[in-house]
Formats: sequence, C-alpha cells, structure tokens
Amino acid sequence: MRKFWLCLMMVGCLLGFSACGGSDTETEEVEISYSMTFVNDTGHDITSLQLRPTEEYDWTDNMLSEDVWQNGYAVPVSLSGMAPVTESGWQIKVVFDEGVEHIWGNVELSDGAAINFTLEEEDTSADSTAADDAEADAEDDQMAEAE
Repeated sequence: MRKFWLCLMMVGCLLGFSACGGSDTETEEVEISYSMTFVNDTGHDITSLQLRPTEEYDWTDNMLSEDVWQNGYAVPVSLSGMAPVTESGWQIKVVFDEGVEHIWGNVELSDGAAINFTLEEEDTSADSTAADDAEADAEDDQMAEAE
C-alpha cells in the first residue's frame, strides 16, 4: 500500500511539473496610429510592400494601393491598432518587379516619419527622418533653387 501511495504522489508531481513547463510569456502591446511616407530610392520598381514587428509575427497583406510603386516615388503608409512593443524596430519586406525579395530590419516606425529605402553596393538602408525634417529640407532645396 505504501508503494501505491508513493507511486501516486510521483505521478501527481510529474503532472504538476509538466503543466508548469510551458512558456506563455505575454508580449506587451500598445495602441499605435502611424501615418508615414515611404520613398522608393532602390533603383527598382516594387510590386509588394509588407511589414511585421518582429520575426515572431506574420507579414501584413500587401500595403500598396497601386500595382507598382515606381522608383523615385513616395507612398503614404498608415498603421493603426494594437502592436507589440519592439526593441529592435520593424521589418519591411518588398518584392521588386523582377520577383526578387528584400527585407530591411530594425526600421524605426513613428507617426509622421519619412523613410527612404535604398539599395547600394555593400549597403542597404532604410533611413528615417521626421516629417518636419523632410519638410525643412524641401524648403531649403526650394530656396536654393530660387537663388
């Protein structure tokens, strides 16, 4: 009888430990509402634009409203709803008209940002500036052209 109780206690302990074994850590989420401008300076036309907060999440649907995002053009991009807090920025994936995919990592998104996507030898970058900085630069360029 003593072995029976000992065996029953061991089974109970094993079941208790196995129930505690999962890692159900919750990711902190915040409400976002971003209106941004993305600029295609890659040298290629783009047929698909997708975003995700980290590798742990699925990509968004294609965010382009047109069939092709032409090189040298800007598109407005809006994100709203609940999103996880990310320490290393977002990932942006594009598909070029040749069918080649490219992913930029660690892109900091914020409301009013103007983000330029470029491809250069040895370097790929997605540079972000605040909309106010982009407007000031545009004004400076217009003043320089007027002189």
